[in-house]
Amino acid sequence: MVSWAVPRLNDGSKDIRHVVLAMQDEFTILISVWSMVDRGDLNHGVGVYPGLYPYTVGMVKWLSGDQASQGSLIRRTRRLSLAVMVLSLIVAFILVERISKNSWVAAAFTIPLALNPETLMWASRVHPDAFLQLFDFGALGLFALHVDTRKPGYLYGATALASLSAGRRSWVCSS
Repeated sequence: MVSWAVPRLNDGSKDIRHVVLAMQDEFTILISVWSMVDRGDLNHGVGVYPGLYPYTVGMVKWLSGDQASQGSLIRRTRRLSLAVMVLSLIVAFILVERISKNSWVAAAFTIPLALNPETLMWASRVHPDAFLQLFDFGALGLFALHVDTRKPGYLYGATALASLSAGRRSWVCSS
């Protein structure tokens, strides 16, 4: 996955005009979240992508400062997507291995995910699917561990991850 995604991090990343030609979702997320950071509020205005993701995109812009070019912001945010996608696959492997108690089963589950065309695409684009995959795999794995062990901490963790995945903008701001 990484060997496929890394060369594509720069595709159409010269500036925001090039991004809109490559992927409309990237354009929508970047313009809305960059405006949120510039305004200094928490209303990202990307209603179709709730949860934590728009705020992490905003954090990339905020940490990069006002002098960062659009191209560098696009590439940094894409690298964030790649890192989160890799982390989601590691989490999936660890949780499946813990549940099944078998590394081969975990590999048989994780390798096809890493080669899935959707995984490959979203690992190199500004899009919340990397975070959704991380939170959803984590939530499902923790829930399975709760069922297996009956430890409530796993259920609490699963609930927290599901909330981060499907959070609502109205939790943060009213408009």
